[in-house]
Amino acid sequence: MALIADRMEAQRPQGQPGAQQQPGAQQQGQQPPADRQALPSEGEAQGGEEGGVTPEEQAAYDSAVNHAMTMMYDGQTAQQVLKVLQGGENLAEGVAQAAVMILSRVYDSSRQQGQPLSDDVLMAAGEEIVGLLFELAEAANIGTATDDDVFMATTRALQLWAEAHPDMLDQEGMQQSMQALPKDEMTAMLQQMGGE
Repeated sequence: MALIADRMEAQRPQGQPGAQQQPGAQQQGQQPPADRQALPSEGEAQGGEEGGVTPEEQAAYDSAVNHAMTMMYDGQTAQQVLKVLQGGENLAEGVAQAAVMILSRVYDSSRQQGQPLSDDVLMAAGEEIVGLLFELAEAANIGTATDDDVFMATTRALQLWAEAHPDMLDQEGMQQSMQALPKDEMTAMLQQMGGE
């Protein structure tokens, strides 16, 4: 989780369309594009060279994302996801709530199977789930994401995850990551999301 600040920086809007704004949102039962199924390495998360993602980490990531997609596009859970997406104060809040709901279920399932997901896999899968949820929201005509929405949803999902799973996160690292954001940007973001 030491990479939270770096990954959040990578999510920060830079005036270019994000991966979540690609045309052709996922349809029920489809797999994400192959280029979206790779676990970002520490080097990639920091904008550097590809680093040491083990085959086990990649397999855990693939399994987590596939499990999440099954929940998002098939059966009763898919209806719950759509309700959560529609029920947020805004699109970013709905996506954040749905992402944490899905990731919690994926994590619980991995623990029950005796193979809990590592922090790095959780973080990467969570980022992917946020992107997939924005695509689902667009396909369901709930809303279209901006780069700011993606950044706000990712940040809010981290906050919700920390509240729901305080024993799992490196609280000191989380505080440092949040403090690394410019104060005016954090204040504006929290105000938009109904925070302080």
